[in-house]
Order: sequence, then structure tokens, then C-alpha cells
Amino acid sequence: MVLLRAVGHVLKKIDGASGSQYESAIDRWWTTLKSTKPVPQIFWGFIDEERNNIVKEYQTNAGQGVTIQLSGVSTGLRTGEQKVNPPNPPIYHYTMDAGPFQGRDQRDLIAKAIQWWETQLDAIDRDVSSHTS
Repeated sequence: MVLLRAVGHVLKKIDGASGSQYESAIDRWWTTLKSTKPVPQIFWGFIDEERNNIVKEYQTNAGQGVTIQLSGVSTGLRTGEQKVNPPNPPIYHYTMDAGPFQGRDQRDLIAKAIQWWETQLDAIDRDVSSHTS
């Protein structure tokens, strides 16, 4: 989560402050992003909120758990023969316990967040190209 949020910090603090051709494009991008809050929810409700929860509150909405299914024993009424049914493999859960994405698999949200950042970085590159041509 911290690394997902760090992309934005690097854009603003490093790339945007470098005096490069990206400075204006990044400033426009940040201004637009801030003006649409709480949309996009993947940024404000997941990337930003979860990073702040972890770093500033020492908490997280992301949960994890495992379901272990025990084996069963059956006994034949006529023969008394016992049969042991082996357990199914454990089922691991990585769902969000709270917040705007409660119940969603955090691995899917992380993939969506990475995709969102790729789209944003491409948009900034296009903005730079359109203002330098």
C-alpha cells in the first residue's frame, strides 16, 4: 500500500519539482485529482486511505484468514466399518474487513490500483506530448 501511494509522492515531490517538462502536466493532474475527490475511489478510498491507515494509524482494513475443513468419519451401520474422509485443502481469504471496498479481495484491488496508476502515468505522458508539440 505504501508503495502504491509512493507513486504519487514521487510524481509530485521528485518528477514535478525537477523543473522538467513534466512539472506543469503533473500539477494539472494533481489539481484535477484533488478536485474530483472522493472519485476515483480506487485512489482515495483504497490507495490513499489504506496507506494512511497503515502509516498514520497502525491499522488496516485489509484482512486475512483461512478456513480449514476437518476430515469426517463415517461408520457403516451394518458392518461397523469406519471410513475417514480426508479434509479438503485450506481456503485462504484476503478480503477487506471495512471501508469502501469491504468484502472485496484485496489482491484484486491491488491489481486494479496498479492498472489505475499505469493509466494515470500514460495520461501524464500524453499531456506532456500535447503541450510540447
